[in-house]
Amino acid sequence: MKKISIEYLLYYLQIVFIGMFLMILLAYNLNLSAQNFLSREMFSENVKGINISNSGSDFENSDKLDLSLITSDNDFMLYKYISGDYDEIIRGIYGTADVFGFSNYISEGRFFNSDDYKNKTHTAVIGSNMLSKTIKENGKYYFGYSQELFEVIGIFKQTDNNLDNCVYLNLTYILEKDSFSGLYYADALNEDTVSLVLSAVQNSIPQNSEYYFVDYESINEYGLDSMGNTLYIFSVLAALIHLLLTTIFFITRSEYTISVEKLCGMTKKSIFIKYGCYSLILICVSFITIVLGVNLFTNFQNGFFPTEQLACGHFVILGLALLTIGFLITLLTVLLSQKVNISATLKGR
Repeated sequence: MKKISIEYLLYYLQIVFIGMFLMILLAYNLNLSAQNFLSREMFSENVKGINISNSGSDFENSDKLDLSLITSDNDFMLYKYISGDYDEIIRGIYGTADVFGFSNYISEGRFFNSDDYKNKTHTAVIGSNMLSKTIKENGKYYFGYSQELFEVIGIFKQTDNNLDNCVYLNLTYILEKDSFSGLYYADALNEDTVSLVLSAVQNSIPQNSEYYFVDYESINEYGLDSMGNTLYIFSVLAALIHLLLTTIFFITRSEYTISVEKLCGMTKKSIFIKYGCYSLILICVSFITIVLGVNLFTNFQNGFFPTEQLACGHFVILGLALLTIGFLITLLTVLLSQKVNISATLKGR
């Protein structure tokens, strides 16, 4: 029994070390992706644009860009470029969902939702540096644009990046007041969705209009380069292979114990239950240790490890992965028990 306890202790340490290594590595990758998104002026690598101009001499109120006609099977964001100064980035925004998690950057209030777009509310979400350019009345902030005051419904947290100087205005309201002409950017989680959205925008353009497609060019990039991505992938594979080899060694070391247990009359079912309970306890303790360890890094290492990027979903995936490992350990142990030659094992062969 003492031997089994030592083996489980060693395996526990292996799981905890590798689990925390993978979670911290994931946090670094997520942090770089977030910085890359912010440095690209809150655009993904899939963004594409279309520049629309009204060829008529006068703009007529009947000429509108109907956003309800722009549909896609996948969620997307559509932006109208208004101002792009370094210290003030103003855009109209419309989205079928919060595709890129803008809500995660909100420190006060909220981000736009479907009701805001549907009801065409004159609302805004602003960066932390833009708060000084607002007017406060009756406990609410208002941002002035085009001789109108937009109620600020959300304020982004300080990021020391482009988001701090950004102002998002409800695009459905903007299009009710301003000309449809201008530069628009479509963005989504994949290029096919962006292409479909731009095609829908093209088909929704009023008559007597001209347009051409444009590409977005980022000045700064913070993401991993090809070598960095390769090292990241190989680090993950090395950790998983190491865990696999440790698992095989762990199960093989149980061969003698299984032989004795079979000799004492344990059935396949009883072996499965016994080692299944051991594995479940091992996995649960390992998972709790990893979570506590990551939280410890988050609270006491002053940002050296960007573990605050990790969300509950990442820990859920980790838990499911560990449970899968525990199930495989139990299954392989039972299969091993069926192949063990009791006589040869006890004789040391």
